[in-house]
Amino acid sequence: MMPLPSAHSARATLPAVAFAALFCASTVRAATPAILVGPDLAPRAISIQGLSDGTLSFFDTDRHYRSEALEGFVQLRDIGQARATADDGAAAVVPIKPALPAAPPAPSGAQPGPATQPAPSEGFIELVDGQKLTGRFLAPLPDGQKFQWEHPLLGAVAINLDNVRSLRLRPRPAAPAPAADPNAPGDAGANAGNDPAANNLKAFAEKLNNMVARPPGAGPVPNAGPQVPVTPPRPAPAAPALKTPVDANGPDNGAANAGGNASATSDRVEMTNGDAVTGFVTAITAKGLELKTAERGQAVVLPLERVCRIDLTNPMQETRRRQHKVWLEDGSRLLASSLSITGKEMRLQPALGAAAAPAPPVSTPLAGVTRIDIAGKAGALAPLSSLASSVAGGGEAFGVARPPRVAGDSLRVHAPVTLAFELPTGAMRLAGQARLDTAAEPGQDPAQVAAQVRRWADLDMVLRLDDKEITRIHLDGKQPQADVNLPLDGRRLVIELTQGANGPVMDRVLLREFQLLIVPRP
Repeated sequence: MMPLPSAHSARATLPAVAFAALFCASTVRAATPAILVGPDLAPRAISIQGLSDGTLSFFDTDRHYRSEALEGFVQLRDIGQARATADDGAAAVVPIKPALPAAPPAPSGAQPGPATQPAPSEGFIELVDGQKLTGRFLAPLPDGQKFQWEHPLLGAVAINLDNVRSLRLRPRPAAPAPAADPNAPGDAGANAGNDPAANNLKAFAEKLNNMVARPPGAGPVPNAGPQVPVTPPRPAPAAPALKTPVDANGPDNGAANAGGNASATSDRVEMTNGDAVTGFVTAITAKGLELKTAERGQAVVLPLERVCRIDLTNPMQETRRRQHKVWLEDGSRLLASSLSITGKEMRLQPALGAAAAPAPPVSTPLAGVTRIDIAGKAGALAPLSSLASSVAGGGEAFGVARPPRVAGDSLRVHAPVTLAFELPTGAMRLAGQARLDTAAEPGQDPAQVAAQVRRWADLDMVLRLDDKEITRIHLDGKQPQADVNLPLDGRRLVIELTQGANGPVMDRVLLREFQLLIVPRP
């Protein structure tokens, strides 16, 4: 029988226990909060301690220290963010992170871009493998098939033109208000000839039209100098027929606008004056953007300082199975072949397969990382909003069209409507949160809109898989949200919103972060 501890030894043990508890609590506070998602798609609140050699170390909600293989999970999200409770009782995310550092200076020897280049946050590139690089255009490379792009984290990287889906050099300028003429009030067109900027744009448009209209055999196009083909030019699209771009002028969010022109067979160039030119982009040189027009096949050179955005028809490519996708706070999406976390820093090996040269490993504050889609045996996540959908019924309320809208990884829908999705091969599970959409439009009072939604909204949401009902959810002011987590064994998913007793008044639903688990089949 062990002897009982003496009063002296007990007094000596108490400070040690208290110190250990205090040390554990301080360690948890020093860790980084996040949400960890496994193949069951059930979110777990954790505090990240570190990531090394494929093993994630963290504290769970009971402050138990755990070490588990990263490849057994599918996502880390809400990194560095505290969880709070919204006014409607729904879980909300409160950012507690600083912004990313400013872009590094251009490397020695790099050619500066035009004087009108935007700040790094105003430009972006979307690549054929799904990566998105914020930053700014630096300079074309000599062969005309590559250019340098400056990213806040990666620095200057060389990008192949045939690996680009979208390239935004600068935001689309807002249309200026017509100047008032005291001699002719209300007559905006009377003073159009007195605006130097308008005259310049008009002269440029006339020059472009003249270049496009050049007859065959009229000789070389002015300013289209000879090119030395160092890199093979990007292949022309298979069919010359022009199709309507998919939301080319829409918001730049997620897969809904990846590449901007997903179904067209002609490239699209948007100019600073709002005009758009279609054709086939052959090169980017110091003289400008070379384009063969869709109408006559004539080559023109568009000055880069007059270009806002370029959408190319390069086909999308599947992400390699062993590459993680890292989402940064500045809007970038980077593929990484390896990851590690030490303290408040994350180190990653960029997988710029669409670049002309591999990028070296980089480190970034963990505070600048918002989400990591993990590559591993557990499968991969795909937003439901990234799938092609069709409105099988409804889509309007009180005679006004209310089509579904993509909001990142979420969908905003209005009853009554029936949406149909063709599920990809390997879709095993669907999870997300359905909640009443209380978001206010610009100019509306958020509190008033939220109160109206809670008062009037009354609807059912029915999910069907291959015409078989798998769940039914009722949403109203008393039950404004519901979690969805369902196994899938079918090919066609239908989501139907049916109006309740109050009709379709304020029957708005946010399908928040609805995600599919995709498990590749052998």
